[in-house]
Amino acid sequence: NVTFEMEGPGQIYLSRYQTHFETAVESRDLAVKNHSSPKLFDCISQGITSIDSFLNDCANIWNQNNPDDQLIDDANNKVSIDTKFNEWIPKFSKGNTIDKSVKQWSAFKTLKSFRDNESIHPKKSGGGLELNKMVNYLNSFRFGVALLLGNLHLHVGRPVPSIIINAHYMSDVFISKKD
Repeated sequence: NVTFEMEGPGQIYLSRYQTHFETAVESRDLAVKNHSSPKLFDCISQGITSIDSFLNDCANIWNQNNPDDQLIDDANNKVSIDTKFNEWIPKFSKGNTIDKSVKQWSAFKTLKSFRDNESIHPKKSGGGLELNKMVNYLNSFRFGVALLLGNLHLHVGRPVPSIIINAHYMSDVFISKKD
């Protein structure tokens, strides 16, 4: 038997998706404060992960109530986030779907593409990120992650946590012009 001992207050989370979202918001704030593209990458990655984790959480609840119609995303059965949006959400929400013609969806797809191509599977060996692009991605977080995650809660009949509501109403980030 191996025993592990932890010192200090420790941390217990009851909601994995909410923990990812809180980390995304903290990283967003640090990206703004320090003009940090690594924190921006973390913000977007954690934000997309929070959405994926929320969908998995909904699937666990679905699976408990529907033993003959299981929704499984694991090492043996990988399910893309697009499949979760297209096939799982209508099950969770009694036929409702996400409107893919609105700003939140295009912002989500932009952030997901950025995460996939710049953070998770970078195509360049180095370089930086232009400040205006960084600002655009940071501002897209409000819609593509916070608003989308809030609307997912509403789709499945769950209350929206205050941190998600607050994140949607964050102030825009802008580049100040100093003389």
